[in-house]
Amino acid sequence: MESHAVTTSLLQEQQHFSKYKTKWQRLKASFNLRQAPSQAFTITAARQYAAEILGTLLFVYVGTGTVVALAAKGATTGLNTAATNTCVALAFGFAIACMVYATANVSGGHLNPAITIAFMCTGNIDVLRGFFYIISQIIGAIAASALVRATTPYDDWSFVSGGATKLGENITVAKGLFLEVIITYMLIFTVFGTVQLRNSSTGMGKLAGLAIGLAVLVSHTLGQSFTGPGMNPARSLGPAIVFQSWDNHWVYWVGPIFGGVLAAITYQFVLQPEDKEKADIKFKRKQAIKQQRQMMKQQKLANKRTSKKRFQADVENGMSRPEDRLSSGIDTSDGPQDLAESGVAEVENPLVQSQGLGESEIPVPMDSDSRDSIDRDGFTMAPSDQMEAHDMAEPNIHPDLSNVLSDPSTTRI
Repeated sequence: MESHAVTTSLLQEQQHFSKYKTKWQRLKASFNLRQAPSQAFTITAARQYAAEILGTLLFVYVGTGTVVALAAKGATTGLNTAATNTCVALAFGFAIACMVYATANVSGGHLNPAITIAFMCTGNIDVLRGFFYIISQIIGAIAASALVRATTPYDDWSFVSGGATKLGENITVAKGLFLEVIITYMLIFTVFGTVQLRNSSTGMGKLAGLAIGLAVLVSHTLGQSFTGPGMNPARSLGPAIVFQSWDNHWVYWVGPIFGGVLAAITYQFVLQPEDKEKADIKFKRKQAIKQQRQMMKQQKLANKRTSKKRFQADVENGMSRPEDRLSSGIDTSDGPQDLAESGVAEVENPLVQSQGLGESEIPVPMDSDSRDSIDRDGFTMAPSDQMEAHDMAEPNIHPDLSNVLSDPSTTRI
């Protein structure tokens, strides 16, 4: 999974994936060893290797330790029972889920050479750093098997070879190999479908650990009686080295690696679309330009409607003539073009020239709401204040107050 630690190494890797637009270009660049040393030999990379060692150690220790613990309880009846298979499946499934969540923010939570190789083959991690990931996972698995041997009785771990993977009875090499390919394919397919890869536009990173754990759980439920199962070359190599159990060991390398690479190629190069296709970028640009033009047209229409409403309001208030609008403090000039046509020099305010007013004597323009309030309440004010301004221009206001009171139809409320 993707590491979310903001470090120099990860920023360089993000630049690597953002530089190359197509998946094939990123894949070729991942195998370019000239860029790898800057990403593989850093303090951040050392922390990632340590996280892979600890995560794989705890996962293998709990999983194989559960097999040894069950052997201590059922040495006479064997382990291929429904109860023991369920217990082993739950132990491996929940252990990998816990360790994935614990190490995802540091190393990405690979904990499996099959996953790391699948990431390498699809350009999600550079080759050199992926190689050190695999070495770290193997070291962790060997240390886990050594701890199992040191912390459990000899009779228990010797009965099951410390939880080593072996082919079941009547299971041929071909059947075992094919089974490992299928269950590992399911695991890696789940990984690519749930984790948020650096070259992926979407993902469910928060549920990835649970999904991976469930994939391991159901795979162990199926394969426990047939192949062990493996699905993880490091998990098989650790017990094989410590407890010297090498029967058909190559099956647990070839099967998981082949199934993992096949699943990775299927998901990323067949099912997953390109992140930044040129067609999509052009389409988005065209859509943005189209929306911008529509917004400009709507703005122009809105301005025209506003001007029309203001003109209608002026007509209703009896100020359709320029003289009336000037007397109310409304600027009637249409701009420099009207002034030029009328032969009048351009000034800051037309009222200064038309009425000879000083800057301090220019009446303040009023909006329609202010004029309406004056129209409604003008008959209560002094005639010298309001009646001269409106005079006969307002049809609802008449200088003869008795007429207003006697004819309510002409009074606007």
